[in-house]
Amino acid sequence: MEGSAATVEPAEALAGFEAALDRLIASATDPLTGLISLDHEAQTRFLRLFERGRNRMAVIDHAVVTASEATGLADHHCMRSTAVMLQSLLNLSGHEAHARVRAAEQLVALVSATGEQLGAQRPVLAAAVAGGHATPAQTDQVLRGLARLDKLADLTEAQRSTADRVLAEHARILPPRELGRLVDRIRDHIDPDGALVEQDYLEATRRLEWQVCRDGSLRVEGRLTPEAGQKLRAVLEPLSRLQDTPDVADTRSLEQRRHDALESVLDRTLRAGTTPSVGGMPACSPATRAAPSPAAPPNPSGANATTSSAGWTAGRPMWTT
Repeated sequence: MEGSAATVEPAEALAGFEAALDRLIASATDPLTGLISLDHEAQTRFLRLFERGRNRMAVIDHAVVTASEATGLADHHCMRSTAVMLQSLLNLSGHEAHARVRAAEQLVALVSATGEQLGAQRPVLAAAVAGGHATPAQTDQVLRGLARLDKLADLTEAQRSTADRVLAEHARILPPRELGRLVDRIRDHIDPDGALVEQDYLEATRRLEWQVCRDGSLRVEGRLTPEAGQKLRAVLEPLSRLQDTPDVADTRSLEQRRHDALESVLDRTLRAGTTPSVGGMPACSPATRAAPSPAAPPNPSGANATTSSAGWTAGRPMWTT
């Protein structure tokens, strides 16, 4: 039976999975005989078993990433990396896409070019994931924690193996935030004098990426070093404050004000002409924007009022600075 199951094509197995899932949904949601008819003990048992099954599906995510890397699927879709491809095809966040790639790289047992079986880098955690005992969030917290511990200059192989085992075991019982605290306690135990250079880890994990959406908008995500983050906040926070005037109330959300502040900085940079040239031509924005309307909001009293300093473009205030 096991041999025949192993020879089932992935597409056929997926069709069987979808059919079984349809039956499960119909059974669980039945208003008479579904979950609502079970007692508390039975509901709790179902909840835990279903969550375990959900966690095991991460193994399929890792297999997808491994197969994509091996066959160059990202190149086929003209994407620069598997993580970017996952974001584009599956509408994943950058964090989720990178977490899947990171997990696949360390939890999948590979086969060498000579056919030799190669174990996973993190075998204990891989076994916990395969058994459904660790959620994707717990898994990623453990992997990122182990990456920090790997930066310890004097970390021995025995300590690395022990940390791997302890974190994998606690992934079964601790939520992600508690796992992060456990990483800190392990690090303090191994390196009480703080020899770990946090700057090395921050430099290694810095990133900024964007994805061009079909409508031309940009989806931005990343992780800045503390220095870059402080510079960004120093520039944008003053421009992100509410810009209420006596005639116009600034109704933009904080997120919208930050967006407009960044656009204002980019406009000023382009106008200054200090950006590197492209092909001998000065950098410029390809966007064509309508000129701001000088009209102020109508005065409720109907009297002629002094024109407000705020114009309007694309439905949002363009404040003079």
